[in-house]
Amino acid sequence: MTPPGPSRLPGLAFRASSVGASPEQRAFAAPAESPHDVRDRREVMATVMANAGPRGPQPIFQRYNVHELWYALLPRDWKCLAVVSPDQTPNTWRLARSLAELGTQALGRLVEPVDATGLDLGRVASITHRLAPRGGVPADKQFIVGLDSPIENAIAIGVLAACDTVVLMVEKNRTTIPKARRTIEVVGRDRLAGVVLALD
Repeated sequence: MTPPGPSRLPGLAFRASSVGASPEQRAFAAPAESPHDVRDRREVMATVMANAGPRGPQPIFQRYNVHELWYALLPRDWKCLAVVSPDQTPNTWRLARSLAELGTQALGRLVEPVDATGLDLGRVASITHRLAPRGGVPADKQFIVGLDSPIENAIAIGVLAACDTVVLMVEKNRTTIPKARRTIEVVGRDRLAGVVLALD
């Protein structure tokens, strides 16, 4: 089955740092949601982001599609972006691949997607070398990594260490607040760009 392209991913809500956000990014209108969905989404996101601390993401809260998420992340000037979930889910790789595809189109150069799900020790070493070669990453090179949960698969921390920016994906009706908090602790507040809530 062909995976969804960037414009056909499940519904995503994103809470990001306000630093560098343009008025246009703040002005995106949210698609219609039921009162129950709005309340559920806000409760989960508010609880998770309250635990990101004062240096973590600040209160821009929009419902984003992949295009809006890509442009919201650009001001952070990252080299290696990881999409991480507290749960083992293929959705981290789906979002990473879609962001990389869109980034390649937008920038006119390759933004390389890296599938770091289903990790074992051998793959960790190979992927880490790819993300952080001895000679350094070329100035125009960017990676987006779809990563295993670092609390479900501890060896994912080895790949996570090579990433300078992280988007946390939480899944509606699945991710628990304790697991989200623990994942934020593993990621580190300084690297956390924001939280995506997968609604579908």
